[in-house]
Amino acid sequence: MNKAPFTFVQEIGDSLREIFLMPGDFVMLAFSPGLQILGDSRELPLSVALSAMFWLLLLIGARKLVLLGQRIFRRISLAFRARWFLLKTKVTGRKAPFATSKRTGKSDSESEVTFNDLDLTVLSSAAELDPGFAMSAPDLANKLKLRPRNVQSSLEKLAGNMMLERTIGTTDDYDNYQLTRAGAAFLLMWQRNDD
Repeated sequence: MNKAPFTFVQEIGDSLREIFLMPGDFVMLAFSPGLQILGDSRELPLSVALSAMFWLLLLIGARKLVLLGQRIFRRISLAFRARWFLLKTKVTGRKAPFATSKRTGKSDSESEVTFNDLDLTVLSSAAELDPGFAMSAPDLANKLKLRPRNVQSSLEKLAGNMMLERTIGTTDDYDNYQLTRAGAAFLLMWQRNDD
């Protein structure tokens, strides 16, 4: 029977053991005069414990370095994408006069948003909330005696126009909303014009 493969595996095992115990052996060698009190019987377990602690700390440090590298890479990537976006908008901004001259026949009515009575009622209800509180479609539907689906479409329309903002959490699988500064300013302007 050929013993060469077994000796090769045994040599690899011995090498791995020596590498693992190297930090503990180094500490034991450095502090050997102070550790003579313990005796030779406790030398190996102490070396194993010190080596295990060293390798564990090394793994934790390596993980933290990887996380730091990922954060730095994300920030550099974000900065690069922002610069790229600004460059693209500058390039397209120079082409904008040509694009608008082609559409001279169209009016600005396509970009206008009209709010119906339900939208204004929902906006007023949001303004009546105490600071820190949010509303959802089922809450308003009970208050206004409407279907939650109709109120939800109004809430989404107002959120899309920056009058309301979504908050964390849901009520009966419907998003919660709060009034934004733009919504409060619009509501104040609307109430002044109504008077």
